[in-house]
Amino acid sequence: MWQPNVKKSAYIRCGEIFVTGIELNEEFVKLQKDIIRDFNLQNIEVVCADVRNREDLVKQADLIIMNNVFSFFLDSEQQADCFEFIRKHTKKSCLLIHNPDIETASAHLNLTFTINDWLDRISTESDCEMFADGNMDILSDCKTLGFYRVR
Repeated sequence: MWQPNVKKSAYIRCGEIFVTGIELNEEFVKLQKDIIRDFNLQNIEVVCADVRNREDLVKQADLIIMNNVFSFFLDSEQQADCFEFIRKHTKKSCLLIHNPDIETASAHLNLTFTINDWLDRISTESDCEMFADGNMDILSDCKTLGFYRVR
């Protein structure tokens, strides 16, 4: 049986990937741009913007990664508005990774939709266990992530 060379295939395909980060804080954008420049990173850019003003980027995304966003600098109403915006503009089958899982991050918000109506959760249990390789701290961190596909 033929088995693809996963490492080689991932390496070959990585040149096809373009990553765009959206960051609201100008200081973090400058820091990220300095790192991109200093390490001569290719196929990556960071834009300083409120995600709600970048419908174009959200609509074209195949993968969105959100790490502890909104809760530290937006009130509950603005957080709900951001989730409403992202739900409205993500394309079907877009993958979404959220830390912590979206159910936890949005539990206190008054949303006009349910997470289950918008997203299908993808189980990562076995992947987390494999990645953690017995390290309970890593396993605990991995289990806080939510991995989803837009319906």
